[in-house]
Amino acid sequence: MAVNLRSEKLADLFVRANEKKLLLPNFQRDFVWSLEDQRSLATSLLLDVPLGSSSVSLRVDLDFSSRAIDEKHADLPGRG
Repeated sequence: MAVNLRSEKLADLFVRANEKKLLLPNFQRDFVWSLEDQRSLATSLLLDVPLGSSSVSLRVDLDFSSRAIDEKHADLPGRG
């Protein structure tokens, strides 16, 4: 399996998430950031501080079940 590195604009990720084209695997934990953590991230973005990396799978297959970014584990059948 080849690994390709690329940069994407955060705004593009938000667009893909809103269009339900950016999904989370079900093993990803739910959103847990505090309001202060979110403010710190926004400050870093405004100051153009490098944010590190994330892993995104571009494959659409059945290796992992997935969910929309705004969908919690409890919203899924058989969970909660």
